[in-house]
Amino acid sequence: MSRIVSLKGTPVIQRKVDPDVVNHLEQLLSRAKDGEIVGFAGVAVYCDQAVGSCRGGWVSLRQLGEMTMLMNRIARQLEDAK
Repeated sequence: MSRIVSLKGTPVIQRKVDPDVVNHLEQLLSRAKDGEIVGFAGVAVYCDQAVGSCRGGWVSLRQLGEMTMLMNRIARQLEDAK
């Protein structure tokens, strides 16, 4: 079996639909269409392990604080996975 890598040499994650990711995004989109969400910032991991970020709408210090807490939770999860 051959090893598929991206142009940068990183292994490509098997491309499949993750229902959890789709569910979260659909919920966010529905809330945005209802006017409940007025600002957004997020990071996506692609199947070639590239990452991208986006933001739009209103921003606040509380949003920045929440992103910092999320960053810490992700860091702990990665550390626990070692």
